[in-house]
Amino acid sequence: MDAARSLGVETQLLRVPAQASEAQMRSMMSAHFAELDRLLVVAHGPAGGTGKLHRAARSAGLPVLGAEPQAIATAYDKLLCRQRLSFRNLPVPRSVALSADRAASLRALEQLGWPAVLKPRRGAAGAGVMLLGSPRDLDALASLEPELLVERRMLGREISVVLLDGALLGMAEVTREIGPGGSKLRSVTVPPKLDPIARRGLANVAVRAARELGLDAGPTCVDLILSPRDNEVILEVEPLPPVHRDSLVARVARAEGLSYPELFARVFSGPRAPRASQGSRPRAR
Repeated sequence: MDAARSLGVETQLLRVPAQASEAQMRSMMSAHFAELDRLLVVAHGPAGGTGKLHRAARSAGLPVLGAEPQAIATAYDKLLCRQRLSFRNLPVPRSVALSADRAASLRALEQLGWPAVLKPRRGAAGAGVMLLGSPRDLDALASLEPELLVERRMLGREISVVLLDGALLGMAEVTREIGPGGSKLRSVTVPPKLDPIARRGLANVAVRAARELGLDAGPTCVDLILSPRDNEVILEVEPLPPVHRDSLVARVARAEGLSYPELFARVFSGPRAPRASQGSRPRAR
C-alpha cells in the first residue's frame, strides 16, 4: 500500500474470509467498494487460486485486474494444468493421481518409478510436498487429503520464470529442502547463472505455458526444472504469485531494474483498469 500511495493512488483494503461463499464475497465487495477504479486480488491459497474471488468480483461488476477466473482455477489445479499443457506438447512430469483403489494406484506408480514426489493436487509454495522412496510410504497417506498427485522425481536446477502480462520479466533460481512440513525454500539467486541458450529456452517454455492457460494479465510464476542435459520440464504454474515488497516477483523485478513502485504501476496498468473520474485520485484495493 505504501507503493500505491507513493504514486498518488488512494487505496482501500478488504479482508475476505477464505471460508466465505462466493455469494458472501460478492456481497462484501459490493458493500465495501462503492467507488472503485481498479481491484487487485492479492489472496493466495484456495480463495485466490480457485478463482472464487475473481468470479465474485466480476459478478459484482467490479473492475478486477488479472486473468479470467477459469484460467486461474485451471493453473492452480496441477492435474488439469498438466493435462492442458501436455496436450499442447509442453513438457510436464509424469504424474499419477492417487485413487481410492490402492491396487490400481500401486500399478500406476510402479510404471512411474521410484523415488517419487507427492504433492497436493491444488496448492503452491511447497505445502504438503513429500518424498516417497517406495510403495511402503503410501501406507502413511490414509489420513492425508484425498486429492493427491505423485510425480516422478526430477533432478536438476529449479528455475522460477516470472512473467508480467504474459511477457518475460525475469528469472530466479531456487533451492528447496523437503522435510516433514513440506518443501521449504532454502535460497534464491537472482538472476540465475544461465547461458543465453538455456535462458531463452526457459523463457519460451514459460511464455507458451502461460499463453496456453490464458494467463495473459498480471504476474505469473512458472516453475521449471532444468535438467543436467538442459531439458526444461514445467513443475507448476502459479497464477497469483505474491507481489509484496519481499516477494520473488519483486526481487526479480529489482534485478531487472524495476523498482517496487514501478512494478506496482505496471501491475495496475492492466487493460481492465478504467480511467479515474476527472478531479479525483485513482482508487485501488
